[in-house]
Amino acid sequence: MQVAEQGLLDKLGESYINIALSEDVDARLKRLAREGLIGKEEYALFLKTMKDLEDDKKPNPKQRMLIIRIFDKMLGLIMGDKVVYQKILQTVKKGKRNKAKVAEEAFRDTHTTIVHDGIEYYVNDEKKLVEVPSSFE
Repeated sequence: MQVAEQGLLDKLGESYINIALSEDVDARLKRLAREGLIGKEEYALFLKTMKDLEDDKKPNPKQRMLIIRIFDKMLGLIMGDKVVYQKILQTVKKGKRNKAKVAEEAFRDTHTTIVHDGIEYYVNDEKKLVEVPSSFE
């Protein structure tokens, strides 16, 4: 897996956690499942899987396959709709910019910088003058 793909997966994981803490994602996911995201015959397995994941239980092989199929369908829906894809892309980029901004603020709070000939420098741990990074991603 490429670094960019792993970064996106990490970001999506963080986003899911943030959403789960602030919104009722379970209800939304259950509604999608009821409305046809999964077959009616799998709905009971879906509910059991949701409960097991909530209880921090490891999913069994059937549950793992269900999770993979749901993920695949949702990914297909996202990638198949240009408007939804663009909205998610904007959200990911915004999160990336926010993360970089926080990293830069933390750097500037913990380092004294000087400007010489238009270039910004700071003193590193080895007491050497080092150019301030151009990006904090």
